[in-house]
Amino acid sequence: MNYWMLTISEENLEATRKRNWKQQGFTTRQRKKVDRMESGDRILFYEKGSRQFSATATMTSSSFEESTPVWKEDGTEELFPYRVSIRPSVVLPKTSGLEGHHIAPRLEYLKRLPTERWPLAFFPELHFLPRKDFELVEQEMQLAKGTKG
Repeated sequence: MNYWMLTISEENLEATRKRNWKQQGFTTRQRKKVDRMESGDRILFYEKGSRQFSATATMTSSSFEESTPVWKEDGTEELFPYRVSIRPSVVLPKTSGLEGHHIAPRLEYLKRLPTERWPLAFFPELHFLPRKDFELVEQEMQLAKGTKG
């Protein structure tokens, strides 16, 4: 099982939300990583504008191609053709994401950067995360939502 983090715009997060957290698309740049995704992998959604963690999900399919326009990338005709089916795990309300700066100093993934520069580690948009980091963020999201894992 792999753990992924997707850095996503507010607009594209809303597109995923409108699809009832059933599918996520990825850009052509991410094809090699997306090809490695499998059913059972986990994904963490990080909203880049607000710098908040918004949701986690479990992949229920491996990758497939589809050209229906759903997600957008500023200034391009990108169709986000590489897709996976997902099932939501923890979804925080639109205005109540987990603030990235509260948890970033505790993430293994960010240890190589000075604390104040942590947002730089979340570009480009798709990353492998250590299991420990994924579980830490998901636990904090559950606490913020008022549920237990």
